[in-house]
Amino acid sequence: MKREYLNLPIQEEPTVCGFGYDTSAGVYKVVRMDPDRVTRGDMVHVYTVGSGVGWRRKENIAQMRCSRFGGFTGIPCNGALHWLDYKNRIWTFDLADEEFRCIPSPQFQLAAVNDHFELRLLGECLSLVHYKDSRTILDIWLLKRNDKERKRNNSTVNEKLDYYKLSSWNWSKEFSLTEVLCEHYDPVDIVDPFALTKNGELLLFSRTTTEVYRYTMKSTKSVYDKEKLNDGAHVRLYVRTAMPYKKSFVSLKDLGEDVKIFDLVTR
Repeated sequence: MKREYLNLPIQEEPTVCGFGYDTSAGVYKVVRMDPDRVTRGDMVHVYTVGSGVGWRRKENIAQMRCSRFGGFTGIPCNGALHWLDYKNRIWTFDLADEEFRCIPSPQFQLAAVNDHFELRLLGECLSLVHYKDSRTILDIWLLKRNDKERKRNNSTVNEKLDYYKLSSWNWSKEFSLTEVLCEHYDPVDIVDPFALTKNGELLLFSRTTTEVYRYTMKSTKSVYDKEKLNDGAHVRLYVRTAMPYKKSFVSLKDLGEDVKIFDLVTR
């Protein structure tokens, strides 16, 4: 809404990065991990928007290897950034205490060699997408809080420990799509779940055709109505992902940053 943007100085392109909101301090943070050629580990840097101190290097962090995360952007959810490593473990970077932790993954059958996993944010929930059978079939797991279990444990439970141990959180398989997802399926294509509507409809995006599909669950579980919402591009492309638009009146300038303004091009 404000059309503001901020250029952050970096020496080289980070291998892994993420952006999120620290609810405990009420600040936005950018996190990046860069290879450290001296230690052969990684350097972790944090930029707190509006702090005026620039990038600060995190000290005393257990040696991390950002290559394990595959170069993906961290998923912001529940006060932390989340990445999936090459062993399909979920790593978090807590935006309050700025520490790395792991949280348990869903319990599913042993994955096949050609299976593929990605993290997403769907319906404000951390989600794990499990692509199967050369990515023509997918299961979607959502991490949800079990309020009954939380009350049973203790109403004064430490919220942070509760989340990282999943004491009162559960993985739930919400979608299982068992058909070829695109009309013009390509073996190298990935159909990316990128949003849930208020009515519980699943939106998926083709990275090569830019087609968008809406899946609506029928009364019978695992049976869906599929509707194509656009015609996509007329040439072959590769778009990394689609992102749902969310209105925001937060001003980077009001937070104390020297901002630039996007020019709107009209045709």
